[in-house]
Amino acid sequence: SESKCSCGIVQNSLISLKRTITKAFRQRSEVRYFLIYRAITYPANAALIAATISYVNEQIQISSRDLGIAVLIILACAIPGNRISLSLMEKFDPLRSLKLCILIITILPCMVSILVSEPGHEYRLYLVSILWGLLLGWKEPSEKTVLCNLIPPGIEAEMMGLYVGAGQLMMWMSPLIFTVMNENGVNLR
Repeated sequence: SESKCSCGIVQNSLISLKRTITKAFRQRSEVRYFLIYRAITYPANAALIAATISYVNEQIQISSRDLGIAVLIILACAIPGNRISLSLMEKFDPLRSLKLCILIITILPCMVSILVSEPGHEYRLYLVSILWGLLLGWKEPSEKTVLCNLIPPGIEAEMMGLYVGAGQLMMWMSPLIFTVMNENGVNLR
């Protein structure tokens, strides 16, 4: 009898989720596009981090210690990046703030390849890490604020679950693409 109860709970949850998605997509079609955006950009950010680490490690031969310091700088700078996000969302609206952040994040890989181009540029990597951390701290609260503004009332919990799920949906693809490219000798620059 426990399996029937468990199956019923799963079935009811899936029915409720389908109802929520249908309601959200009918009332606010932008939610659908935002979740597609999340499914694409979240794995892309993870791939960008992996590609950058491989680039500076193999091409520039930055030590593991310096790479660890850069990662700590990124994490530490995400905190003030969050505060930047709050002030920019007040100055502009959350969507414009997010668009500006995404634009700068798009330029970031070019900056890394230009500024950190040969051994001995560890300090430049640290400077780029500051910017990267600020941007990551800026992006996450901006995304969540935009989504909260899009969600129809009464289905907030389910939609935040879909937001997290959309981010994880394609996480396998970018590491696979990067690994195939890396193993086939594609130049990281």
